[in-house]
Amino acid sequence: MKKVVLLLIVICLIMTSFSALSYADDGIKIKINGYYADYDVMPVIINSRTLVPMRGIFEALGAKVGWIDYSKTVTGTRNNKTVKLKIDDNLAYIDGEETILDVPATIINGRTMVPVRFISERLGVFIYL
Repeated sequence: MKKVVLLLIVICLIMTSFSALSYADDGIKIKINGYYADYDVMPVIINSRTLVPMRGIFEALGAKVGWIDYSKTVTGTRNNKTVKLKIDDNLAYIDGEETILDVPATIINGRTMVPVRFISERLGVFIYL
């Protein structure tokens, strides 16, 4: 009887672990304008902040993106509002007004990654994670 109970417990544990794996999240999902975004470099979490590829998010919002190589600065313009961030710098500029970032823009696999909450709040756009 003990062997049967032990066998049932083992089977239950195995089935539970497989079902947990099948429902596991395969990454951070970003929803913009009702569609899930897919990037060549997927979003990451750094210091409790979600960073997304700036070009990918701005282009999904219909914004123009620029890069100034000598200063490693990225700009994004949408609806006459300009966001300017320098790589590895906690300062950002919205229409020339300085603001402090919790996590600076950084480069991961050749893509400029920016905090999605900062972009969303500054541009007045709702982006869902």
